[in-house]
Amino acid sequence: MMLAGIPLIVIRGTPRVPLNVPICLSRRAGRLPFAADCTYELDRDFIARARRAQDAAALGLEVRFVDMSAQVCSAARCPTTRGGLVMFTDDNPLTANFARSVGSVLGERVEGALGGAGRRSALKTGPEALLELGKRVVIDRTARKLIPRR
Repeated sequence: MMLAGIPLIVIRGTPRVPLNVPICLSRRAGRLPFAADCTYELDRDFIARARRAQDAAALGLEVRFVDMSAQVCSAARCPTTRGGLVMFTDDNPLTANFARSVGSVLGERVEGALGGAGRRSALKTGPEALLELGKRVVIDRTARKLIPRR
């Protein structure tokens, strides 16, 4: 892609959740015995190691990174719901509703990674960007990568 002049943008992974969010929220809603607080502690050391590894892997390549971690968690203790939306489908993938709610931020960050206003007319943001992405790629959850649609 880079040889063809297509910008390569990598979206860094979001913080991993050490619990199954829907199960935790259901237990709390049902006021079941031993229902836990459905927040989690952000593993900043792991995130720093992961970023260093990503940066090292991209060394010498025309790769631009977009980081959405702060949209998921920006404090030491992280929520699993925001604005009435459940954020995770289990312990990691974001729910479609939450992803749509931060779609405009993703669009702005991708635009910034592409160099800003010069590419604005070609860039979609918000829910439209996520829908367009879905038309162009398939998400391989096993390999955790995007595969172009044919």
